[in-house]
Amino acid sequence: MVNSNLNKDLVEILNLKSVPSLIDGNFVFSQQLFSKYNPINGEVDYEVCQISKKEYEVVVDSLKNNIYRIENTNFYERSEIILRASKLIEENIDILSEISSSDSGKTLEESKGEIYGSIKIANYFGTEWMRSQGEILESSLNGKSTKIVRHPLGIAGLITAFNAPLPNIAWKIFPAIFCGNSIILKPSEFVPKIAIALGKILISAGLDQKNIAILNGGGKNSLGEWIVDDENIDIISFTGSLKVGQEIASKCSKLFKRYSLELGGKNAIILDKDLNKENALNYVIQSVFSLSGQRCSAASKIFIHDEIYEEILQNLKERIENDIKNNDISFTCPLITKESQERILSELNDIKDENKITFEKPSSVDKKTFYVKPTLLINLDLNHKVNKEELFGPVATVNKYQNIEEVLDDINNSDFGLTCSLHTNNLNLSEKFTKKAKIGTININLGTFGSEPHYPFGGFRFSGNGTREPGIDSLDVYSEKKVISIFTQD
Repeated sequence: MVNSNLNKDLVEILNLKSVPSLIDGNFVFSQQLFSKYNPINGEVDYEVCQISKKEYEVVVDSLKNNIYRIENTNFYERSEIILRASKLIEENIDILSEISSSDSGKTLEESKGEIYGSIKIANYFGTEWMRSQGEILESSLNGKSTKIVRHPLGIAGLITAFNAPLPNIAWKIFPAIFCGNSIILKPSEFVPKIAIALGKILISAGLDQKNIAILNGGGKNSLGEWIVDDENIDIISFTGSLKVGQEIASKCSKLFKRYSLELGGKNAIILDKDLNKENALNYVIQSVFSLSGQRCSAASKIFIHDEIYEEILQNLKERIENDIKNNDISFTCPLITKESQERILSELNDIKDENKITFEKPSSVDKKTFYVKPTLLINLDLNHKVNKEELFGPVATVNKYQNIEEVLDDINNSDFGLTCSLHTNNLNLSEKFTKKAKIGTININLGTFGSEPHYPFGGFRFSGNGTREPGIDSLDVYSEKKVISIFTQD
């Protein structure tokens, strides 16, 4: 499915110096602009057009008036669009990787891996039509037949984060389209280009351009807030901070608007005394430091059994130093903004030097980059602020424990309950832990991350509002169930 026009569009998107919104399949350049800084060199990369309130209202009116175009298609037809989009993503993976990498500061290798993950999500929902989307129910009344069918909600407002530019969108947009909704997508203002690219791909794959708008703008008192407050938007799906999530929940509750929130995490990785040491060290480094800790599923608390504490801490320090020396990609990613860098450095400045193990940056990292040196914090009280709040950086506390109950008490009383990981060869311990841990995703002998397209992802407490994306559970986010009964007599 070679599409030369699409490839030209993607090359144009990569080189844009003023990034527009995508409305009706066309680039729309608004007058108000804000600067997008390159995380690798700290310089202005380009300007982003911020859509005005009047422009936004015109978009919503158009989507509302044309919603029938997608509502009247069936699951098979929408699945075919998603599968064609998957093929187009794969055919253009090199240019898409460049777009994602230039915005996020990740290596091409990291970006390409994320895009392959997005392809898997598309393939999952592209084949979902073959599975049952409804139910047939028996009745106590002879002659009555009842079925449950899924109905689109209407317009889905998708608000995504910066840390996994394309997967964050894929988790939301593919199930939303599969369920027959029109789309307003507000990507993170720090990674807008990949969203515009995906919009072009979906239209090339057959999605009616009247049913999708990719809009750029800010959050507070701007585009994000307009979407949440708009009674014409039927579902809000948001990935981001707890504070913003709480505001969205409050507003949507008053409007009886459906909402799905994937918020923060304060995730623990636990190293039992009976473990595969090499495997555990690998997953600690990946969980804590990949993407500079800018994952909701990143580990930021390391618990080590006191019998192996000194040995594992020393091994971990040696591994980190060696990986940095070899420019391992886990240690080369900058933070997304200077503000993020300054926020984390401010937190670290408040901690005494004797509680910090700070590692040097790799030689390949630009001095001007928004980089924070990998840091381990030791001998901090579990009630310390850094052990309670999400930092979203390459920083983790290292804590000693004697009994797994101590760890369970800490993680179950955290504000967050998104992910955790336990490394042990003790089956009794792992069984006990998985039963008692009040966490959304629990991994044994793995990292704190690792959701797949068919897995429901979400967390307990302030990590979300109980909804799950992606997987089959996401269909409950983006569709409404109708119960239809027919009575016939002989």
